[in-house]
Amino acid sequence: MRSKNHKKEVPPIEVRARAIFCCIWFGTMPWRLYETKKHYRRSYFLHLKLNWRMPWVWLTSLKVDTEEIEFEQEVNPSWLYLFNSMCAGLRR
Repeated sequence: MRSKNHKKEVPPIEVRARAIFCCIWFGTMPWRLYETKKHYRRSYFLHLKLNWRMPWVWLTSLKVDTEEIEFEQEVNPSWLYLFNSMCAGLRR
């Protein structure tokens, strides 16, 4: 969660849906399924806790931090890109 001074806006429904799906999928799956190098430094359970908290933010907040929206659009710009990333670690 960012500070309260950041700009907030209403994300498009498609971005919101992809963000919720990504938080649940990529937060629950072990990192080896979707990447070749672990992107987080802490334990799997802290990563899981963070990612399972974010869907509530996306579901219950009308406006979301602009940084969160930009991150989701950059990391998973489309459903096709997302589906190709889901098990990318296994294909390498």
